[in-house]
Amino acid sequence: MKKILLLGEYSGLHTNLKKGLEELGHKVVLASDGDGKKGIHGDISLKLERDNKISKFFELNKIINEFNGFDIVQLINPYITPNKYITLFYDKIFKSNQKVYCLAAGDDYFYSEAVLRQAFQKYTPFDNDLLKGEELPYHTKLDYILQKRVLNKVDGIIPIMYEYAHSYRNSIFASKTMKTIPLPIDVSNIVYTENIVREGKIVFYHGITRPEFKGTSYITEAMKLAKEKYPNDIEIIISPVLPLKEYLKMINRVNVVIDQCRSYSYGMNAVYSMAMGKVVMSGCEHECLEELDFIESEIINIQPNVNQILNQIEKLIEQKDEILEIGKNNRKFAESHHSHKEIAKKFLESWQPIQ
Repeated sequence: MKKILLLGEYSGLHTNLKKGLEELGHKVVLASDGDGKKGIHGDISLKLERDNKISKFFELNKIINEFNGFDIVQLINPYITPNKYITLFYDKIFKSNQKVYCLAAGDDYFYSEAVLRQAFQKYTPFDNDLLKGEELPYHTKLDYILQKRVLNKVDGIIPIMYEYAHSYRNSIFASKTMKTIPLPIDVSNIVYTENIVREGKIVFYHGITRPEFKGTSYITEAMKLAKEKYPNDIEIIISPVLPLKEYLKMINRVNVVIDQCRSYSYGMNAVYSMAMGKVVMSGCEHECLEELDFIESEIINIQPNVNQILNQIEKLIEQKDEILEIGKNNRKFAESHHSHKEIAKKFLESWQPIQ
């Protein structure tokens, strides 16, 4: 049995991994800030309530002093909370635990650097920022110093999708970049219902989280045009960011989840939706499937192009009778490729001492 500490949370990634590890007999502690409005809380809260900066530093120090004696520590990102200065306390984590790994997941300096180097030829979540000449997320000199300091000390960097793997393999941390591991989901905790189109009307859903990053303007425009063209065939639902429990409740009544169009890969929202038996439209380029060693997927790949998204919506309308079967296949895909226990085994293998 290993004693494992998971630090930080993105959309339930660590929550589902924790469950898989525990079912394999390991002791796991998850510390997180709840991932903002998503409200995904762990065993220990990293959400700092105090406004005074000095008080926050003392509070952070007190929390991190408790993180010792673990066989494995895994950071969700070099920054485990939005407060980047928490990295100044990581030395205690490195000194008082056996092995420390960091996921390549979410925005960080080296992903933004890869975008600036034009490592992704088709499109990126930051194309509009580049056109406007704006600074990319976490791409300041301070971010470089803080993140490099952390990543120099970790035992390995584990990507969770193609974009992050590609970024780190072409960075100063190429030698530390490990095999990409798919996202985990506890499918036993996700209720599957048959994806039935009721009264001949397909229900499409898009949740607005980080609209520029996910390409919301392209998605909502395509949905609007589809509704105008097929008023009796579709219903569209667009909502702001929701806590995870409310999000799952919302998509329970829809047929198709349109997640994002600026990514080569799909994320946790898509995995949750597949587990529920929904049709999913998201990033799923061939680079994504190759990176994960998947032969194929029924995720419908969409790109930041209104007409391309509209065409994919129209294909679904024309193939309305296939939606139920696509939903069944997506559930099976989530079970076979994203099972929290099988993914937990992959992490345990990766956490073995690096030769």
